Amino acid sequence: MGTQVRFQRPAKVRKVRLEGVLVPERFELHWTFTDDDAGEPELHAVFEVIDGVPQCREYKVICPPGGRQLMSGDFRDIRIDDLVEFAFGRMGQPIEEEHDGIVVSRMSNRESDLYLSAGVVARARRNARRKGPTDRELEKVAEICRANPGAHTKAVAAHFGIAHRTASLWVRRAREHGIDF
Repeated sequence: MGTQVRFQRPAKVRKVRLEGVLVPERFELHWTFTDDDAGEPELHAVFEVIDGVPQCREYKVICPPGGRQLMSGDFRDIRIDDLVEFAFGRMGQPIEEEHDGIVVSRMSNRESDLYLSAGVVARARRNARRKGPTDRELEKVAEICRANPGAHTKAVAAHFGIAHRTASLWVRRAREHGIDF
């Protein structure tokens, strides 16, 4: 099975520092199949760093013209967290030196640098989850609770993809912040 992964950055890309790695603030990934797998669905995703947290902001699976239809199996093994780590791992540039506010970094395909970048991304995402919900997320929690009376925790857990216990804490925090629902 042949694949082609293409990353696309704007011409002038702003970079964000995550520990010892620079990553683009925003970029796209296009994953297409080649050779014998022509006609297979293609993946398009948009990644962005928001509030210091690397995220997948858009995810599309597209059938190319003349290709086959989408099937349930196309989505079975999709793990967005792994995709975020892979994408930012590929785009990360380890910082080599820093003097007087000037940062020197380089693009690298060395396996150790890819793992370094992916590890930095995983830690940033894990630390963001530990900090709890942002104010924006608490507003969304309230909106979800208003739309799901009697099933607040279950609806919040499903929407954010978090554990039931964590969703319960987020609902409580929204109430503690004085958000009505």
